[in-house]
Amino acid sequence: MSNESATDLNVTDPNLGAPQRFWIGVLRDRGLLISLLLLVATFFLLWYLFRQSSALYNEMAIQGTELQAKAIEEFRQIYTSEVVDRLRNHGVEVTHDYANRKKVVPLPATLTIEIGKRFERDWPGAHVRLISEHPFPARKDRVLDEFEREALRELSANPGKPFFRFEDYERRHSLRYAVADILESHCVECHYNHPDSPKRDWKVGDVRGVLEVIRPLDHNIARAHSRLQWTMYLVVSSYAVGVVGLGLVARRLRRLTRKLRHAEVRTRAVVDHAADGILSFDGQLQIESANGAAGRMFALGPADLKGRPFDSLLTAPSSAPVRDYVGECRSNASASDSTTSGASPTLTCEVEGSRPNGKPFPMTLSVSPIRIGDRPLFTEILHDLTQRKRTEAALEQERFLMRMLMQNLPHAIYFKDRECRFLRINEALSQKFGLPDPQLAVGKTDADFFSAEHAQQSRRDEEELMRTGEPMLSYEEKNVAGRA
Repeated sequence: MSNESATDLNVTDPNLGAPQRFWIGVLRDRGLLISLLLLVATFFLLWYLFRQSSALYNEMAIQGTELQAKAIEEFRQIYTSEVVDRLRNHGVEVTHDYANRKKVVPLPATLTIEIGKRFERDWPGAHVRLISEHPFPARKDRVLDEFEREALRELSANPGKPFFRFEDYERRHSLRYAVADILESHCVECHYNHPDSPKRDWKVGDVRGVLEVIRPLDHNIARAHSRLQWTMYLVVSSYAVGVVGLGLVARRLRRLTRKLRHAEVRTRAVVDHAADGILSFDGQLQIESANGAAGRMFALGPADLKGRPFDSLLTAPSSAPVRDYVGECRSNASASDSTTSGASPTLTCEVEGSRPNGKPFPMTLSVSPIRIGDRPLFTEILHDLTQRKRTEAALEQERFLMRMLMQNLPHAIYFKDRECRFLRINEALSQKFGLPDPQLAVGKTDADFFSAEHAQQSRRDEEELMRTGEPMLSYEEKNVAGRA
């Protein structure tokens, strides 16, 4: 091959692979070769211009914020040396609590904080802050975020180097820029004499804290960056037409992939958080997947269930229906070309599960056949009946005790509805009524067994009892025989 040119090679040569045939075709077709080179050059140009515009965008933001921070620092120094010191010599107090007091001016730090508040008001998203590990008592409650804590560490170690980061802050892409707040001689003197100073042993050159400037980048700089990007896109758009179709196809595939991934995540979440056990197994009863509830039901982890024969989780008598059902489904699938899961009905039955300790427990299972491609699988939903069985046994015990009381107590016991009709009476009252079976009294009233006068008085008493809810104790009444 080294002695032959590309034009001498036959693209249809069966000894050549697909990549070799492609590149031979490209070398033969100069137009295709030039288009491919232009396409590659377009991508490199796009990448280079994007990198340059992003670098310029960030550099503009850093320079502007640096000037802003420097201006604030110079203002503080001038205010301290040219204003505060002179006013203090004339008896004017300098404190943070100045707003509602006469002959009082703010501390330099307090004035800086007030400037920051004006920034926040007039320029949404912009902030100017003073941060310190030794705040004045009035600002001790402020909680520092991760950037501010890191800025304090970095600037304490390297006070001459600014610390900055581009990040989203308050839902805006912003530049957070911090410089060290280094104490001058007048600052040390002020902290030494101020009654609220949190620390008095400062020295000239110590890092008092950090001046932070937060600059949102969604205004003029962002618009300039956007215009630059549009210019770049116009320059390279003529070369990018060939990839538009591919981009649309890729976009559609990404959307479909994203939807499928989201659907899979939602389905997985539903299965993992379901209260009932859900698992799947193949035609050989080998478990392929299980959710957390299934693992808890059998005192095993989902990973421990994978690969186990499903019938090993059941007692011997309970596993037979499942094996028969799976065998029937496989026979039906072999006898027909059906690829749907509707060929066999769902198996639902009550069985006994078996845990590693050998103790059986009751549960219901529902098995349904499915197909994934050409593979027959089975999904199963398991519901632990242990608690329900306990509840049913407790209710049966209560019913038994009630029956014993109703049958053996010598006193008359009855239940009535809100219409004063008998719902149930015991054996003793049935005998007093002369009835061979207590059930014969159901639906009747006192009027069926006593005189009208007695029945009416009894009804009034019972309606009053239901209205007030107060029990009637030690109440004597005269039984007046009626038609009974």
